[in-house]
Amino acid sequence: MAMRRVEASVVINRPLEEVFAFVRNPVDHPQWETAQFDVEQTSEGPMGVGTTFRGGIRLLGLPIGWTAECTGYDPTRQLEFRVNAAPLQLQEILTLEPIEAGTSFTIVYKGDLRGLFRLAGPIVVRVFQRQVESDLANLRHFLEAPAIQLER
Repeated sequence: MAMRRVEASVVINRPLEEVFAFVRNPVDHPQWETAQFDVEQTSEGPMGVGTTFRGGIRLLGLPIGWTAECTGYDPTRQLEFRVNAAPLQLQEILTLEPIEAGTSFTIVYKGDLRGLFRLAGPIVVRVFQRQVESDLANLRHFLEAPAIQLER
Protein backbone atom coordinates (compact mmCIF):
# COMPACT_ATOMS: atom_id res chain seq x y z
CA MET A 1 0.00 0.00 0.00
CA ALA A 2 1.53 3.34 -1.07
CA MET A 3 2.07 6.04 1.52
CA ARG A 4 0.20 9.22 0.60
CA ARG A 5 1.39 12.70 1.53
CA VAL A 6 -0.36 16.06 1.61
CA GLU A 7 1.51 19.21 2.65
CA ALA A 8 0.60 22.89 2.72
CA SER A 9 2.06 26.02 4.31
CA VAL A 10 0.95 29.55 5.04
CA VAL A 11 2.57 32.68 6.42
CA ILE A 12 0.50 34.28 9.18
CA ASN A 13 1.22 37.85 10.23
CA ARG A 14 1.01 37.04 13.94
CA PRO A 15 3.61 36.07 16.54
CA LEU A 16 4.39 32.36 16.77
CA GLU A 17 3.11 32.15 20.36
CA GLU A 18 -0.34 33.43 19.30
CA VAL A 19 -0.58 31.03 16.36
CA PHE A 20 0.52 28.09 18.52
CA ALA A 21 -1.99 28.99 21.25
CA PHE A 22 -4.77 28.79 18.67
CA VAL A 23 -3.76 25.67 16.70
CA ARG A 24 -2.47 23.50 19.57
CA ASN A 25 -5.88 22.12 20.54
CA PRO A 26 -7.86 20.13 17.93
CA VAL A 27 -11.11 21.10 19.68
CA ASP A 28 -10.61 24.57 18.15
CA HIS A 29 -9.81 23.31 14.64
CA PRO A 30 -13.41 23.35 13.30
CA GLN A 31 -13.20 27.17 13.48
CA TRP A 32 -10.80 27.07 10.52
CA GLU A 33 -10.88 23.47 9.22
CA THR A 34 -14.29 23.56 7.58
CA ALA A 35 -14.57 19.79 7.06
CA GLN A 36 -14.10 19.06 10.79
CA PHE A 37 -17.03 18.75 13.18
CA ASP A 38 -17.91 17.57 16.72
CA VAL A 39 -14.30 17.52 17.93
CA GLU A 40 -13.84 16.78 21.63
CA GLN A 41 -11.03 15.80 23.97
CA THR A 42 -11.57 12.29 25.35
CA SER A 43 -8.78 12.18 27.92
CA GLU A 44 -8.31 14.10 31.14
CA GLY A 45 -5.74 16.79 31.75
CA PRO A 46 -3.98 19.47 29.76
CA MET A 47 -2.96 19.16 26.12
CA GLY A 48 0.23 17.14 25.63
CA VAL A 49 1.63 13.80 24.50
CA GLY A 50 -1.01 11.13 25.13
CA THR A 51 -4.01 13.48 24.95
CA THR A 52 -6.79 11.84 22.94
CA PHE A 53 -9.60 13.24 20.80
CA ARG A 54 -12.51 12.16 18.64
CA GLY A 55 -14.50 13.94 16.02
CA GLY A 56 -15.72 13.84 12.48
CA ILE A 57 -14.57 14.98 9.07
CA ARG A 58 -16.37 15.28 5.76
CA LEU A 59 -14.25 13.69 3.04
CA LEU A 60 -15.65 13.61 -0.50
CA GLY A 61 -18.98 14.58 1.06
CA LEU A 62 -19.03 11.60 3.43
CA PRO A 63 -19.04 12.10 7.22
CA ILE A 64 -16.29 9.97 8.75
CA GLY A 65 -15.64 9.53 12.46
CA TRP A 66 -12.07 9.59 13.70
CA THR A 67 -9.97 9.21 16.84
CA ALA A 68 -6.59 10.81 17.43
CA GLU A 69 -3.76 10.82 19.92
CA CYS A 70 -1.15 13.52 20.40
CA THR A 71 2.20 11.79 19.79
CA GLY A 72 4.46 14.84 19.82
CA TYR A 73 4.16 18.15 21.67
CA ASP A 74 6.94 20.72 21.47
CA PRO A 75 5.36 23.99 22.70
CA THR A 76 5.49 26.74 20.10
CA ARG A 77 7.27 24.56 17.51
CA GLN A 78 5.55 21.30 16.56
CA LEU A 79 2.57 19.08 17.24
CA GLU A 80 2.08 15.51 16.02
CA PHE A 81 -1.03 13.36 16.01
CA ARG A 82 -1.84 9.79 15.03
CA VAL A 83 -5.30 9.82 13.43
CA ASN A 84 -7.44 6.73 12.81
CA ALA A 85 -10.58 6.70 10.70
CA ALA A 86 -12.27 3.85 8.87
CA PRO A 87 -10.79 4.57 5.41
CA LEU A 88 -7.44 6.00 6.49
CA GLN A 89 -4.66 6.12 9.04
CA LEU A 90 -2.69 9.34 9.16
CA GLN A 91 0.18 11.01 10.87
CA GLU A 92 -0.54 14.75 11.15
CA ILE A 93 2.40 17.08 11.77
CA LEU A 94 1.88 20.78 12.47
CA THR A 95 5.09 22.84 12.39
CA LEU A 96 5.50 26.50 13.32
CA GLU A 97 8.55 28.62 12.55
CA PRO A 98 9.13 32.26 13.46
CA ILE A 99 9.94 34.42 10.45
CA GLU A 100 10.26 38.16 9.90
CA ALA A 101 6.70 38.41 8.56
CA GLY A 102 5.23 36.51 11.54
CA THR A 103 4.87 32.73 11.58
CA SER A 104 5.30 30.08 8.93
CA PHE A 105 2.76 27.32 9.63
CA THR A 106 2.94 23.98 7.83
CA ILE A 107 0.67 20.95 8.00
CA VAL A 108 1.83 17.57 6.70
CA TYR A 109 -0.41 14.51 6.50
CA LYS A 110 1.19 11.13 5.79
CA GLY A 111 -0.78 7.94 5.66
CA ASP A 112 -2.48 5.09 3.93
CA LEU A 113 -5.89 4.91 2.29
CA ARG A 114 -8.04 1.80 2.64
CA GLY A 115 -11.09 0.36 0.95
CA LEU A 116 -12.77 2.44 -1.74
CA PHE A 117 -10.63 5.43 -0.79
CA ARG A 118 -7.56 3.43 -1.84
CA LEU A 119 -9.04 2.81 -5.28
CA ALA A 120 -9.72 6.53 -5.67
CA GLY A 121 -6.34 7.48 -4.18
CA PRO A 122 -5.22 10.20 -6.61
CA ILE A 123 -8.64 11.89 -6.48
CA VAL A 124 -8.82 11.69 -2.68
CA VAL A 125 -5.32 13.16 -2.35
CA ARG A 126 -6.11 16.01 -4.77
CA VAL A 127 -9.36 16.88 -2.97
CA PHE A 128 -7.68 16.67 0.43
CA GLN A 129 -4.77 18.86 -0.77
CA ARG A 130 -7.21 21.58 -1.89
CA GLN A 131 -9.10 21.31 1.40
CA VAL A 132 -5.92 21.71 3.47
CA GLU A 133 -4.84 24.74 1.40
CA SER A 134 -8.28 26.30 1.88
CA ASP A 135 -8.18 25.57 5.62
CA LEU A 136 -4.81 27.31 5.97
CA ALA A 137 -6.17 30.35 4.13
CA ASN A 138 -9.10 30.34 6.58
CA LEU A 139 -6.68 30.15 9.51
CA ARG A 140 -4.63 33.07 8.18
CA HIS A 141 -7.72 35.24 7.63
CA PHE A 142 -9.09 34.31 11.05
CA LEU A 143 -5.89 35.11 12.94
CA GLU A 144 -5.04 38.25 10.96
CA ALA A 145 -8.54 39.75 11.17
CA PRO A 146 -8.65 42.96 13.17
CA ALA A 147 -10.49 42.82 16.46
CA ILE A 148 -14.00 44.18 16.17
CA GLN A 149 -14.57 47.32 18.20
CA LEU A 150 -18.20 47.79 19.20
CA GLU A 151 -19.41 51.34 19.68
CA ARG A 152 -21.58 51.97 22.69
